[in-house]
Amino acid sequence: MRCSPSVDNPALADFDKWLRSTIGHLSNCVLTEVQWLQASLPVIMGGLGMKTLSSLALPAYFASAASTSSLQETILDATTCSIDEVFA
Repeated sequence: MRCSPSVDNPALADFDKWLRSTIGHLSNCVLTEVQWLQASLPVIMGGLGMKTLSSLALPAYFASAASTSSLQETILDATTCSIDEVFA
């Protein structure tokens, strides 16, 4: 997630479905959409703090790209590389 822009990757939705079914299995119930939204809330707001991977993909990529931008510039200074259009 942190190394390449994976926002539109179908595997993210598959992982989120797997996470939802696992939470349902652990709680011994089938979670409705409203119950899943509540489980996704932070603990302080009454949820379980379960973040969906699809909601974290883009922020994780941007955080990684921004935190290493100076290192990337130093390493790639002498080369001619195309600009990362997703980050730009």
